[in-house]
Amino acid sequence: MEGLLIKKEIDGIIFTIQAMGALKACVLDRKVVSMLAPTVSGVMESGMDTEIEMSKIIDRLADGLTRLSDEEFQDFLIQLMSEVSTEVQGEGLVYLCNKEAINKVFGKKILTIYKLLLEIMRFNGFSFFGLVEGGLGMNITNFLKTATEQQLDD
Repeated sequence: MEGLLIKKEIDGIIFTIQAMGALKACVLDRKVVSMLAPTVSGVMESGMDTEIEMSKIIDRLADGLTRLSDEEFQDFLIQLMSEVSTEVQGEGLVYLCNKEAINKVFGKKILTIYKLLLEIMRFNGFSFFGLVEGGLGMNITNFLKTATEQQLDD
């Protein structure tokens, strides 16, 4: 069953990511789109040829992320990671399908969670990554790169 799983090293941890079922991926993709829509629309409204204030992008992103309650967001994260496993010293193979397992693997490594989530979504073909490969995504990616470089210069 080649292509149904990948191994990915992130911040020194090797994760095995299995492909989600198509319907599960569609439901989760819809949630991602609904969370990111305010951010993308804000960038598009401003136009890529004008200077965009980072604070406005952050506000739009925060608006999108707060569309889910804390409990719904936690459940969303667990659903995204439920097809992922990793080896934990002294524990063996751990599947990231519940709070306890996720807390055990990611203690003090919150940024690693977000890096893994991006890999899970990329591997499962979430629609945002289709946009990223096209013109819209290239514009957003270039904007974010420029904004990051500007912050480093300040």
